[in-house]
Amino acid sequence: MGLIIYDKSGGYTGWLGNFMFQTASTIGIAKKNNMECTFPYKKYFGCFNHSQELIHNIQHLTTKDLQENGFEYQDIILDNKMDYNLRGYFQSYKYFEHCQGLVRKEFTFNKGIKSRCELIIKETRQLNPGRFREVQAIRSASLMQRTVRLPRLLGVRDDVLDRIGGERA
Repeated sequence: MGLIIYDKSGGYTGWLGNFMFQTASTIGIAKKNNMECTFPYKKYFGCFNHSQELIHNIQHLTTKDLQENGFEYQDIILDNKMDYNLRGYFQSYKYFEHCQGLVRKEFTFNKGIKSRCELIIKETRQLNPGRFREVQAIRSASLMQRTVRLPRLLGVRDDVLDRIGGERA
């Protein structure tokens, strides 16, 4: 059975959102082609309860490079007897919609992050329950940025928040 590796030479492209798409798409492409997948870098993996194998010394593997040709979805059919090195953003849910359950499981926050977020949500509910219900109903990014104070939780410095117009904790 072949192996799909996400960018064995340079790591992930972009930040957390890019990482999540690249990881989910790699898993989806591998499952669709009846292949295994692995990831050579730990960036952001510590945030989630991943079951995917991490390989740290894969430079010696002979792989065929598969470069994304554009930003739209491409149906990728691979020879599952070969090993491939994916390169690109792969930012379409279509790459992994057939295995959504597995992808959701892979992106379950670890206990430490989950408990910190639950504590912040609990404190926010107690301080201003009416406002919390209103924002919670919206179910948008503003919930994470204004009510839960995600930038502060992730360690964004105050001077960065000032420049982008974010609220301080």
